[in-house]
Formats: sequence, C-alpha cells, structure tokens
Amino acid sequence: RDDYQALKTLTRRFENSISSNVAVQSLLTYVKEKVGIVVGDENEIAIKMLSAVGHELSIACGFEQIDTWSISIQRPAKETEDGIEIDVLKPIANKRAVDCDISRSRSWPIDVGVTGRVFQTKEPVRVGDMTDAAVQSALGHEAVQPNVYRSIFATPIIPDGMDDCWGVVIATSDEADHFRAHNGPDQSHYEPLVQFAALIELALGIRDLNIRCPDDPPVKS
Repeated sequence: RDDYQALKTLTRRFENSISSNVAVQSLLTYVKEKVGIVVGDENEIAIKMLSAVGHELSIACGFEQIDTWSISIQRPAKETEDGIEIDVLKPIANKRAVDCDISRSRSWPIDVGVTGRVFQTKEPVRVGDMTDAAVQSALGHEAVQPNVYRSIFATPIIPDGMDDCWGVVIATSDEADHFRAHNGPDQSHYEPLVQFAALIELALGIRDLNIRCPDDPPVKS
C-alpha cells in the first residue's frame, strides 16, 4: 500500500509538471500570436491570458476537483467607502473551483492582507496556514478568513522598466500548506504562478514597446 501511494504521488507530480509546461507553452503562444499586435487596454491583456490558460494553470498548481481554490489577478484602484476615496487592490480576473462573477469579488485596502504586503514590498508571500496565530497577528484579523481559505501564495507583477508594482497574482486553497515546496519534478505548487506573472510582465512589456514605437513593425517576442 505504501508503494502504491508513493507511486500515485510521483505520478501526480509528473502530471503537474506536464500541466505546468502546457500552461507556459499556451501563454507563450498567446503572447507571440496575440499580444504582439495589441496596444489597447493593459488590464484586458492580463484578463485574456488568465482566461486562455486558467484550467491548465489550476492543474499545474496541484488543485484537485474536491478542493476549494482560486487564482486571481488584482490591480490598484480607487473606491469610495462612506464617502471617502480609498486606495484598494481590486480583482480584474479570476479562476475558481466554483465560477464567480468578477463583480462579486472583494477588494481590499491596498495596505491590508497578503496582496497588500506583496504590492508594497514587491516580494512574493507564501502563507502555509491562515489559522496560525502568528499569521493572523502579522496580517491583521480583518484580512484573515481561515473559513474560506487556509493557504495562500501571491507574487508581484512588475514589468521591465517599471519601478512600481503593476499588480499581484494570488492563489488560495482550502488545504493547509498547499503551496509548500517539493523535491519532485514539479518543484512546487507555486512555481506555475511565478511563471504566469512573468509572462504577464513580458506581454505588458511588448505592449509598451509597441505603443512607444508605433511606426515600427509590431514586436511579437
């Protein structure tokens, strides 16, 4: 039985690795064929990229059918609360275990929670268990919802030549320590998210180059 479980785990890791490669290749194809000629809305580029490979990306992240999970792209925005304008991080695209209209996704103050920390420090954050008292103290009880998700990984999107953080890719899971590192061929359940953020950065860089050099042939990477 132990050998069977070990083989099953190893097989799953190879499947994750393959799915990760599929997701990356699909995104590279999208960037080369589509984004290279786009000079329009930058949010729309990121939205289309998640839509194009959201399923493969979820598999690469190790999410199972029985899991409750989400992958989201969040961007800085302005919202009014009690008549006061505040800076928030607002979801512009998501992929979930159970589909949810983006209009129902919650925004958070720009200095609150995991996304707020990633946005301000420009560094990835991995949280193994949101029920941990130390985590709740560090992030603030308002931003911790362990009844909704137990573990989180978030990484910044910072296009080349940009000093500020453009946005954040964040994934959540109802499984504690889901985004732990592995020694297997898939490396981790968070590496595909880092690759996804890097490809968004590439796509936005191509868009910016095409806007700044409109008379040149479109860059297709």
